[in-house]
Amino acid sequence: MLTRWCVSLDSNWRRDRVSESTQRPRLHLISDERLMQVQCKAREQAVSELSGGNQQKVAIARILHQQADILLMDEPTKGIDVGTKSEVYRMLGELAATGKTIIFVSSYLPELLAVCDRIGVMARGDLRDVRNTSDWTEEEVMRVAIG
Repeated sequence: MLTRWCVSLDSNWRRDRVSESTQRPRLHLISDERLMQVQCKAREQAVSELSGGNQQKVAIARILHQQADILLMDEPTKGIDVGTKSEVYRMLGELAATGKTIIFVSSYLPELLAVCDRIGVMARGDLRDVRNTSDWTEEEVMRVAIG
């Protein structure tokens, strides 16, 4: 029988048995009151054996555990499913609302235009331009990046 587990990422790491279930267990990663559900086969399953989206959630939870004021998120949604992307966007939005600085690096321009407040364009190692997202179009970002 599979079991559901809760993992708290505070300084007093604890594991609480939540309920017994015949469904796939989930690890609930809790950091600073943010909850991310991780699907796993068993509590002891290695992170490397999880799906890409669940590995990404664990990586983000580890970052959040450090309680840094500035977070560098390099391609945080690359290779993950739409549902997990939404969860990552929601969580990053909540972090930004609490005053955290999120540096969001992505090669997918529509994603940047949708989730960022400001976009800085780099080309050949130089920061070419920084503007509010509303002041950018996809074409303008590309023009600055290659110009």
